[in-house]
Amino acid sequence: MSTTTFEQTSTLTTPPVIKTTTTTLPSSTNVSASKPSNKPQERVAIIGAGWYGCHLGVQLKKLGYQVVIFEKNSDIFLGASGFNQFRLHKGLHYPRSYVTRVQSLKGFDHFMEKYSHLTTQVDYNLYAIAKRNSWLDFGTYKQVMDATKIYNKPFNHEHFGLTNLEGSMLCDERVLYHAAPRKFFREQFTEQELLLNTPVKKAEQVTITSFVSPQFEEDDQEDKTASNLSSPECSDSYLYELKEEQNRFSKIKINDRDDLTFDWCISCTYNTFLVTPSLNIYYEPCISLIYKDIRSDPFPRVAMTICDGHFCSLFPYISGPEEEKRIAQKYANSDLGVLKHHTNGHMNGSTTDGQYIIPKTKGVVLNDDDDDATDSPTTRSHIHRQANDEDDVAILYTLTSVGHTPLGQYNSWKKAEERRLQVEKNPETEVAKLIPLFEQNILQFYPSFKQHFQYHSFFTSMKTKPYDATDSRECTVEREGRFISIMSGKVNSLHVAEKEVLKILNESKSRRR
Repeated sequence: MSTTTFEQTSTLTTPPVIKTTTTTLPSSTNVSASKPSNKPQERVAIIGAGWYGCHLGVQLKKLGYQVVIFEKNSDIFLGASGFNQFRLHKGLHYPRSYVTRVQSLKGFDHFMEKYSHLTTQVDYNLYAIAKRNSWLDFGTYKQVMDATKIYNKPFNHEHFGLTNLEGSMLCDERVLYHAAPRKFFREQFTEQELLLNTPVKKAEQVTITSFVSPQFEEDDQEDKTASNLSSPECSDSYLYELKEEQNRFSKIKINDRDDLTFDWCISCTYNTFLVTPSLNIYYEPCISLIYKDIRSDPFPRVAMTICDGHFCSLFPYISGPEEEKRIAQKYANSDLGVLKHHTNGHMNGSTTDGQYIIPKTKGVVLNDDDDDATDSPTTRSHIHRQANDEDDVAILYTLTSVGHTPLGQYNSWKKAEERRLQVEKNPETEVAKLIPLFEQNILQFYPSFKQHFQYHSFFTSMKTKPYDATDSRECTVEREGRFISIMSGKVNSLHVAEKEVLKILNESKSRRR
């Protein structure tokens, strides 16, 4: 029996490589010829309880597979799925990658069909091109989006008090709730199906290379050996099938435990456990800052992304519908709170052609015109800020920076993780020196930023990216025996991963018939 093994000795090791060993099956092992209808449903192990692992778990359960999800952390969505900017992309982020734009656009609709209740709209969702140091001019950027049929409307960014921009447009990308998905997916699995605090340190594929035809299963023990494979009765059928379908009679054993044996193992760990061989990847520890809107009237909510270069993005950070209800109650008398004017992922403007209008109650949406407004310098006491009653209705945003959110690029996951932890455990020094850099980045476009926003907190995360000049983040699914590895940078490629995984499973089933 040959075995293919993937090992991870600790949480700080480099992702494993494939190694093959040879051993001997117990003499009692054989392959039965039971009918497919009498066989139990296939068992699938999924490593990683983020968006991809949980989504595939739900879909495979619906199809009758027995699913067990392994998660090394104490809860689900504690990796990259739970710590990002929570943008449901339609492709505007990727003007230099056609494949990623198309996947994002199609994926948006697929995602909304299943998980629209885990998203919300943005009152004004703005993409803009900087006047200087941009890799694309605004005209080219708009042509690219129009050619890909990505919805956009030109917009006068001066109404938002923004400067140093060549042009801007509004889109209908949505915000993912950052806490609601965790609650939703927890309810989809039993304790036996979702194993928390259970890291997969070793996954072993056992491939039978010594077996006999069922027609000999009543023969003496000495006949049940590899030598009988040369008999005419076996060689023309079983040996051919073995050569063509070397993974047909295989199982996956997790952590050397006989009770954790599966037909398939799907790695949804962003290449931190099972490396996708065809991809040339690197690991990028990241930091995102969270800011609180301190304007007297924080509506409408505005998202802004400055492209295409080393710029920044300010995006709403919302835990779930409960938070939105609390905020709506607090600002029930706001004259701007009625401006939530698009639903179901499609913009419905205040004019017949669907374009946005500027609210008449304020000439400049993001300017309070408050003579008493003062600059709010970032104070170190806001680092590790504790939640309080005021935070329950705080309107929060994430601020990311192309130049400063990445904490480095590493070929070794271990070194990348060490860097991430260094920042997370030393906020008074590491985070404190980054905050002014983030703020300088956005102040060149949004001069009133520090009058309107105050630093609140931060989080770190880990990204896995391919080396690619186009910034491609397309979804790839690859198979090695009965191991399946999924690599994708965006949540709206769930449908691609699901389609490819089911294709692999169904093709395997069809070959058995």
